[in-house]
Amino acid sequence: MCIRDSPWTVRITDCAGRIYQPDPFFISVDTTAPAPVSNLTVVDAFSDTTWYYTYDEPGLYVCWDKNTEEDLYDGADAYYGTPYAVFISDFEPSGIEEMELAMPVSSIYDTIDNKALFMHIGMYQGKPLVYGKDYWVAVIALDRAGNYDECFTMCGPVQTYEDMDLTLDAGWNLKSVPRRLAPFNADTCSVFGEGSTVIYWDGACWQFPKTIEPCKGYWVYTPEACETNVKFKPMPVGSATPDVPASLDLCAGWQMIGHTSTQPAHWSETLGSLQSDKIIANYKFSNIITYSQNEGWGGTINLGFLDLFAQPESEIPYPVQTLESSGAMVPGQGYWIFMKEDGTYASIENVELYQAE
Repeated sequence: MCIRDSPWTVRITDCAGRIYQPDPFFISVDTTAPAPVSNLTVVDAFSDTTWYYTYDEPGLYVCWDKNTEEDLYDGADAYYGTPYAVFISDFEPSGIEEMELAMPVSSIYDTIDNKALFMHIGMYQGKPLVYGKDYWVAVIALDRAGNYDECFTMCGPVQTYEDMDLTLDAGWNLKSVPRRLAPFNADTCSVFGEGSTVIYWDGACWQFPKTIEPCKGYWVYTPEACETNVKFKPMPVGSATPDVPASLDLCAGWQMIGHTSTQPAHWSETLGSLQSDKIIANYKFSNIITYSQNEGWGGTINLGFLDLFAQPESEIPYPVQTLESSGAMVPGQGYWIFMKEDGTYASIENVELYQAE
């Protein structure tokens, strides 16, 4: 290792053994590394959610403050045009050399105030990140000499989750969640926001639930319009036994249910478990209705043969009209169903509704 500002002596010997020793020459080798990056944050990447569907891929958002050194690396082979390098691993590393260079989903962006950088990671070891798995992310700053601080900044363990947004209007809302929620955000306040009132009809009396479950529908009162984000419980990444899909026993009479997919689905798919026998269009319920602030009540469906094959119309922007006109149930919406007899409502959360052709 060269030491900064040390004298170097050069001796030149030719083939005849003659030696030439010039005067000592001082050179300076830059070994001062840039400071570790500051304010590194790594969070789960949110899904793309509309009122009609949710699209999500596993990913992590990485953000850090820019360094201020004047000799930060600016070569042609800079990491996506920046003097930084981002690394990821699925174990806690002891050094940067044990980690893999992270590939951004698109580019590395400046934040609005131009004081920090933002990056989206979606892959590790050439494969998509895994929901619920632990990852560690590190960022280093490089100068023109290739120096970096070995006391680098790292975040971990962090996880990515499948998630969706829930939009609530001021006043009463009829809502649901399509899948089991991660335990840390399954309580009513996490799902529907602080200050919300949540009630559920169990077929016999009203309840104030402490946790929110799939298959059930809920009345939610919020004093102000708001939007929340809920994260779903991932499939176990180790040897733990997977959960049995959710289901809900329903007795005769009016019951509150929810849609159990992150995609819109015709009621005949969502409520397929409530067929009374093998005969087509013979169900254990007679009516299903829903409610929204801007539409009020509506959506009573016809259990006839033609409606069974109706397709959702994506241009219809309201859940009540969607149910009435196309027979589609949408994610996040709650419903009232009138049961003619007892039955078990089974979730379709893991069913692929739209297969690629």
